[in-house]
Amino acid sequence: MIPVKLLCYSAITLCFNGAVLRRYLREELRLAFPYTFLVLLPTIAQPFCQLFLGGFCGVTVFAVACYYLFRNLPQQWLDPRGKAIFVTGCESGIAHSTAAHLDSLGFTVYAAFLTEDAKAEKELAQLCSDRLVTLYLDPSDDNRVTSTVEELRESLNGNDLWGLVNGVSTCYYAESEIMPMDFYRKQWTVNVEGQIRVTRALLPLLRRSRGRIVNITGISNRLPAPGFSAFCASKAALLMYSDVLRIEMKKWGVNVSVIEPSEYRAAFNKDGRLKKALLHMTHELNPLVSHDYGDQYFAAAMATVDREDGTDFTPDQSAPCESIAHALLAKNPHEQYSCDKTSIVLGLLTSHAPTFVTDTIAKYLAGTHISERCLAMTSEGKGSDGNCTQAADDYKNDNIESLSNNIKANNFPIAT
Repeated sequence: MIPVKLLCYSAITLCFNGAVLRRYLREELRLAFPYTFLVLLPTIAQPFCQLFLGGFCGVTVFAVACYYLFRNLPQQWLDPRGKAIFVTGCESGIAHSTAAHLDSLGFTVYAAFLTEDAKAEKELAQLCSDRLVTLYLDPSDDNRVTSTVEELRESLNGNDLWGLVNGVSTCYYAESEIMPMDFYRKQWTVNVEGQIRVTRALLPLLRRSRGRIVNITGISNRLPAPGFSAFCASKAALLMYSDVLRIEMKKWGVNVSVIEPSEYRAAFNKDGRLKKALLHMTHELNPLVSHDYGDQYFAAAMATVDREDGTDFTPDQSAPCESIAHALLAKNPHEQYSCDKTSIVLGLLTSHAPTFVTDTIAKYLAGTHISERCLAMTSEGKGSDGNCTQAADDYKNDNIESLSNNIKANNFPIAT
């Protein structure tokens, strides 16, 4: 009688080879040497796995390894020449780099800017060819979205729109009790409703081309970052919307992919936006809440925002750009792209690790957690954290006071 374990190993190997053959016959795989060796790897490795990996635990490891090998086999890419791509949020960050990268591949790129930023538009134009077309698009404005789509239709001149890259995003920093609802609404309007509005407006064009939709969410859709509740919630909502849309669009031949970078930070704090917004929130705060949190807490929050000013975890944004290009050009694109090792590890942890582990990682990895020692209610009679005291001393100066007075005098707007 044939052992059950041998049957399992043989079935997994047979399924792997059958799936590879199917994709090869559909001309989806690029199997030039040395990639051919990857296809033969499970057949070669199967006897060794049976010998060294005992029991059904070994079968599970072998099955998972075959799945990831199959998922990462090199694919044939479509020709980007003549294909039009619409990219939103091109002021800076990943969307800005993506527009330049896609242009270098031969796409006709329609770069949409959330605000009329002549400097950012000029910088992008210098990186791109004369195929680049720049547009202004506020995704929270129905009329503006409609007019921009009509402008796009005219510019396409009867040609197809192949892809949409939703890269527009906005963010503010403050803990949930401190952030006013207006700031919540602004982030939700741009990060969720705006992306849905733009996607719906362009779906008729994408359905006709059987094209691609790429939504950039980030690992914040699963990892809670203290002080960014509104931003994380909006990204989680965008992830679920993308998952549902992917299923719905399958029947039209439209592929939907999600990009999850982790080691990248968009220019949310350009010109000190986060600091200005946080100061505005403190002026509008309920006096009781303001008293309970205390000066040391707000000083520590200001210090946290100051560390975020103009910083990038990884200035080289080639990894997410390559993932977006793969989602647009691969014959069988992935549903989800983890662009770096950190996002892969964090994705596994948030899916399988206990809550206290993910909470600990979120607090210290984000770098935005403020200790309870900084709170006025907990520090009264107990002494305060030296770092909080130092932060309070550092930020009680003429510069912050003058900035605060300026914001009060000019009625700080909820800017994008």
